[in-house]
Amino acid sequence: MLLETLARRAPGVSLVVRPVSLHTGPALLDSEEIELGVSAFAKIESRHRRRNLGPRNYGCVFNGRRLGIRPPITLNRYLALPHLLTSFSGEQSGVVDTALAKRDLTRRVLVAGDFAALPFYLSKCDAIAMLPNYAARVVAERLALSYSKPPLTLPDFPLSMIWRDRHDYDPGHRWFRDLVGEIVTAI
Repeated sequence: MLLETLARRAPGVSLVVRPVSLHTGPALLDSEEIELGVSAFAKIESRHRRRNLGPRNYGCVFNGRRLGIRPPITLNRYLALPHLLTSFSGEQSGVVDTALAKRDLTRRVLVAGDFAALPFYLSKCDAIAMLPNYAARVVAERLALSYSKPPLTLPDFPLSMIWRDRHDYDPGHRWFRDLVGEIVTAI
């Protein structure tokens, strides 16, 4: 959505998109590898600025045609499938596993380290993935996959964007932050 909007509103602007996580964002800002990061940043330094983009939750994505499942997915069916987990840190568990453990339940996790490849794995294998809701909806829509609300309650996470303090008053940077905020708020 960002690239489409940017092409329409500012066709002469170039943009480099890099993967950023809550773990890597602040360091990428400091090394000037990025100028703006969007994620669920927990800790930032005093030289960084943050704009809260609101609470977010999760959604399930799967190949419903391949699996013979129509949304919404039940907890039993959800647990019967292998789960693709994108992990920036290499961890093989996450917020879903914490929620399941509270109910004495587990899932089988297949780690897919590359978030960008995840939708292609889902289109060709019998698995499911839990993604941030905004990403899950876009992936499902664009790649003709199925979307479902999670069959269990998961805590919201705070989505935000961060940048270096020296960009606070830069008009172009401010315009771009406002654009990103507008797009993220709409999804």
